[in-house]
Amino acid sequence: MADVGFHCFAPDWIGFGFSDKPQPGYGFDYTGISCRFLWINSGPEKPSKISKLTILNSSLTVSSPIPGLFQQLRIPLFGEFTCQNAVMAERFIEAALLEAVKKANFKGISSQIAASFASGSWDKPILVVWGISDTYLPQSVAEEFQKGNPSNVKLKLIEGTGHMPQEDWPEKVVDALRLFF
Repeated sequence: MADVGFHCFAPDWIGFGFSDKPQPGYGFDYTGISCRFLWINSGPEKPSKISKLTILNSSLTVSSPIPGLFQQLRIPLFGEFTCQNAVMAERFIEAALLEAVKKANFKGISSQIAASFASGSWDKPILVVWGISDTYLPQSVAEEFQKGNPSNVKLKLIEGTGHMPQEDWPEKVVDALRLFF
């Protein structure tokens, strides 16, 4: 998309990706991150800065399930063990992520997101691109989100893709984005 002149942002969960992550105890409080941060500080509070928005396979509703790994990390001692066990731990599990997961109010954040983009709160076009083989978040999450603002939310389901459609089949995602923009 950048090749055709778009300025793109791709926020993700803390601890994912390859950017630097502050370690616990160094003055960065992950609990301060809110819906405003997730929407690049110009989301629902400043909709004039956004003309259109695309969302891919994300926890968008109060009924969105909390990923099993995040549920496990919240278990006392098991979470700490998981972070230190190279066999069980994935590359993104670090002490900072563990702290964030333990303190995160997943249902509260999902509720903020749903309310911020509901009819009457958000009037810009939103494209929700959804990998229908997502093993973490069912298609019903995307459909429920669309029902909250049916006149502004368009849903594009992509077969043959899972939780990360942009990685599973990037050409289909880019095609959907080009048609939307």
